[in-house]
Amino acid sequence: MGLTVRAKEMLQEVHRRHSMEYGKVAQKLLAMTFERIGFKLNQERAVQGVDIDVIDLETGKRMSMEVKTSQDGWFSIGEKDVEGLQARKNDHYDTFYAVLSMPHCLGEGWVVVPADGIGKGRHSLVRLAGRKLPELCERINSAFPGVLEEVCPDLMRCSRGSALGMLKARHGI
Repeated sequence: MGLTVRAKEMLQEVHRRHSMEYGKVAQKLLAMTFERIGFKLNQERAVQGVDIDVIDLETGKRMSMEVKTSQDGWFSIGEKDVEGLQARKNDHYDTFYAVLSMPHCLGEGWVVVPADGIGKGRHSLVRLAGRKLPELCERINSAFPGVLEEVCPDLMRCSRGSALGMLKARHGI
């Protein structure tokens, strides 16, 4: 299950208004979504380090993920992404990539895939979608439009270059 048409439209508006911050904004919206679906947000890093660490409050599972966004169906993984996730394994986190590709957001939405076996380089979301965690992706994609609906008005009101600061000030993330 992917995202709604309205969610895609709102994401496109956010991208147009905050193109330079878009990836980090999407990351923060994903972190908020994890909280909404019953995870404890252990860490969300806007700079340096793995992007999001969460703990499933129901199972205790610890997940660390790099967040990627794409406007064309492809996304890049750098050596620092691979190394950062590898280091999180030492802290007993399972590691993942969470990817949102605009051309595929209606069909796939957010795609969360285990990081094992995915090296640095350019990757096609379509090729990796077969490895996604279907139940988790469905939970995220069901809740994400609601988070976006809440936050999008604030994102549209704030000036270019101030989205991250506004999210911190108004939404605590």
